[in-house]
Order: sequence, then C-alpha cells, then structure tokens
Amino acid sequence: MAMNGNDILVYLNGVPVAGARSAEFRVDGELVEVAAPTQGDWREYMAGRKEWDVQVSYLVMLNSDIQKLIQVLQKVTLLIKGRNAANTTGLIGQAYIQTAKQTYTRGALIQGSFSFKGTGPLSVPTE
Repeated sequence: MAMNGNDILVYLNGVPVAGARSAEFRVDGELVEVAAPTQGDWREYMAGRKEWDVQVSYLVMLNSDIQKLIQVLQKVTLLIKGRNAANTTGLIGQAYIQTAKQTYTRGALIQGSFSFKGTGPLSVPTE
C-alpha cells in the first residue's frame, strides 16, 4: 500500500516537530575516482563516505515557537518513522540544526522550516 507524506513523522529529541507539513530526506554517497596505468579511456570509481540531511517545514503553532530560531547549531537526535509505527521501522541519527527559518505573511499561517545536517551514521533504531 502506498504511503502519504502525512504518514511520515520527524521526531526532534523524542518530540514530533510541531505541525510538520512536509519533510525531505537525503542520503548521499561519495564516489572516489581511482586510476591505474592499465585503466585506458574509462573512468572507474570506488565507494567513499556517506552523508545525510533532512529539511522539515512546519506550521508555527505557539507564540513560543519563535524561540526555535535560536536553536541553530544545536546537536539533536532525529527519529524518522511512519505515523503509529514501531521505532524499529524507522531511522535514527544525530544531526545539527543548520538552518531555522520562519516566514510571516499578513493573512496567512506562519510557516517555519528546519534544515538538519547529519553527523555520524543514520541507522535503524534498536528499540
């Protein structure tokens, strides 16, 4: 059965990111070019290191949510999993809050976003 974007939640230090509207997860792998005298005209690569990041958009729900803007560069634990799913079906990792942003437009809901940069592995939770 296909999942809806609403079915995936991001937990920041064990608490769902308030009113999360959308999220984007990215895991990249580095390819390192290798060279040998017998290689000829074709490039060859070997697997290098991995990195990951997460961007989350949310609705600002409370007056105190403005204080989330000063959380930049804090190290947090992120848990990414399906709504009502066991933790062991998701992914967990440590990340730094790289960017915190809020957009205020007259006559519209206040939008916020976080950009997290993973530090260390993104792995399957054990519990």
